[in-house]
Amino acid sequence: MSIQQSIEKVFPLQLKYSKSNTPAMQARGQLIRYEIPEQFRSAASGGQIPNLSLIPDLFIEGSDGKGNKNYVPWVRFASESLSPSARIGWYVTFLFSSDASSVWLVIAHASSSEGGKAISRETRQKLKEWGLSKLPNPKSIDVNLNPSIDLNSDGPGLGDIFESTSLFGFQLKKGEVPTDSEIYQRIGV
Repeated sequence: MSIQQSIEKVFPLQLKYSKSNTPAMQARGQLIRYEIPEQFRSAASGGQIPNLSLIPDLFIEGSDGKGNKNYVPWVRFASESLSPSARIGWYVTFLFSSDASSVWLVIAHASSSEGGKAISRETRQKLKEWGLSKLPNPKSIDVNLNPSIDLNSDGPGLGDIFESTSLFGFQLKKGEVPTDSEIYQRIGV
């Protein structure tokens, strides 16, 4: 199965969201925690994703929640030394919108502390400003980069906080997820 197909399989499961470990959430968890990260690991080790070789301690992981299920599951690409946990540092991540309309490929900073509390709004704003100051204008990188993201996260969880710590990203809409090679190119931007 392709990464494109695996991503598309997550969308209908998002519409069956439950904080409990229902059969739909188990299937979503299998895709998010195992299948999609493994597909990306295989592509990365095969040199298919540009620029990932620049991260010598790269690792790829996914989460759909520990205990209760996340409203916005994710798969991230990170440096073991710079971001050993999703609660530390900067990384590239796929964030699935809560309404199953899309998945966003973004550069983001951790949005909660090691204790699990959300980082303050002021700190998130400062992190975002700092990150944006270090990068060129998104449109000069790729005309398809969006300067802000919308996870349609009116429900429970950290979706709105994830939005506030994301610098910019590509929106991959349900039914229009690009081919694996196009996804690899976007990761490598």
